Parts: sequence; structure tokens; C-alpha cells
Amino acid sequence: MESYLERVVEDLKPDLRKSKIRVVDLKRRGIEGVEVTLAPDQEAKDLETLAGTSYPSFKLETGVRDEKGKTYFLSLIEQERTQIYKMAADQCP
Repeated sequence: MESYLERVVEDLKPDLRKSKIRVVDLKRRGIEGVEVTLAPDQEAKDLETLAGTSYPSFKLETGVRDEKGKTYFLSLIEQERTQIYKMAADQCP
């Protein structure tokens, strides 16, 4: 699960740049999903659009706002999580 989410983080980087979405932090958060902190002056609707169109296996949740910006969490939907675990189990001898 960790490696899958790390790949998502790497995929998000160019997608965010291409969509001109300014972030101050982007990281995997455990095995739950990906945390994105937008720049203070960045509109959330751009991230909502990107998540909805390019990352349908994730649910975008609003986090907290602090001096760095507003944090959002892309959580992997349960059905997708189950599928990833099943595929991993099928690959084990």
C-alpha cells in the first residue's frame, strides 16, 4: 500500500504543476492516502477538479488551515484499498 501511495504522490507532482495548483506540502500519510497543503492564496476548486477527474479512486477531504495554507486529504476509497490488498495477496507465493 505504501509503494502505491508513493507512486500517487509522484504522479500528483506533475499533475499539480500542469494544473497550476500551488502547494507547499505534498506527502503520503501512512497507508490511508495523500496529504496536500495548498498555498495560502490557492483556490481549492482547482484541486477538487483535478482529484475528481484524474484520481477517482480517492475521496477529497478538507483538513485544517494554518499559517502554511489549507490542508486536504486524498483518502483511498475502501473498494480500491480492498482491490490493492487482494492483488498483493494474489502475488504472494
